[in-house]
Amino acid sequence: MKTWLITGGSSGFGMAYAHAALANGDQVVLTARNPDHLQGWADRHPHRALTLPLDITDPIQVTDAVAKAEAHFGGIDHRPGEYV
Repeated sequence: MKTWLITGGSSGFGMAYAHAALANGDQVVLTARNPDHLQGWADRHPHRALTLPLDITDPIQVTDAVAKAEAHFGGIDHRPGEYV
């Protein structure tokens, strides 16, 4: 099982990657500037998904999101910008 940190998760590719990772049995940290848009999604996957607020232009939010993701799942295997 891998853990993915996915940015821009409220629609488009971010959401598609999250669905694919969960279908593969992986864990997902899904972020968006407004995480309220992700709440229903998180409720459907309570043990393998974590949603967090994140504006990637804010270095403090980036550091905080990574720390929370690592604390929740014990690490991150795939981060934004990586090619797998």
